[in-house]
Amino acid sequence: MVNKINIKVISVVFYLLLLSFSPSLLSAVQAQNASDLKWSAICSGKMNAEWYGSDEAKTIADNVISGQKTNGGWMKNIEWHKLTASELKAQQNARSEHSCLDNAATTMEMRFLAKVWQKTQIEKYKESFTKALNMIFKAEKGCGGWSQYWPLQGGGSYWDYITFNDDLMTNVMRLLQEIAAGKGDFANMADDAAKKLGIIFPIPTRWQTSPSQPVRSASALWPNATACHVRISASSWLIRLPTV
Repeated sequence: MVNKINIKVISVVFYLLLLSFSPSLLSAVQAQNASDLKWSAICSGKMNAEWYGSDEAKTIADNVISGQKTNGGWMKNIEWHKLTASELKAQQNARSEHSCLDNAATTMEMRFLAKVWQKTQIEKYKESFTKALNMIFKAEKGCGGWSQYWPLQGGGSYWDYITFNDDLMTNVMRLLQEIAAGKGDFANMADDAAKKLGIIFPIPTRWQTSPSQPVRSASALWPNATACHVRISASSWLIRLPTV
């Protein structure tokens, strides 16, 4: 029994040493099956960098484009890399419906398309990304902020309120800031976006609260909030973002 344990320990140590001295082996460990990951992980770059230029990644990107809403975005909670043929068809048939920014919808698809475009330089991926970016520009409220869905529902629906739940505002603004910086996945992705991003934030971008100071009214965030409906749950906390 002792010998078996010693062999296992030696094997683990040897394996770790190999990884520490071999970046290529580390990359190989990172390159796992896409089907083992959640869509959010795929979009955040958990696959090996070269995978985003693979045939598999391009097939997924094509599916993403085929299900893009005509107004520019995507619906939430869709695992694009795991859809069955019938599920994909359902998304394609729903392209005329509204786009969503809740639960990181649309921003995740944009991040994925940016990664695939950087590796393939296939123009349709960049065009799809740009279409979604233009939707975000259009969806911004005059007082500065985004709702769950675009176009708006109307009729006083709370879905039309500016939404901080589930990091909606944080996800959108962080994406826009990275696009404006034009580095990494977003290098040469949106050359004209920086000009728009210079004026897209008419409200402060350094909102910050803490669990000891829950947000109880929109007026705590910006003076003209009474002109906009704001949806904030008691458990929602804002984080500090870099100045744009």
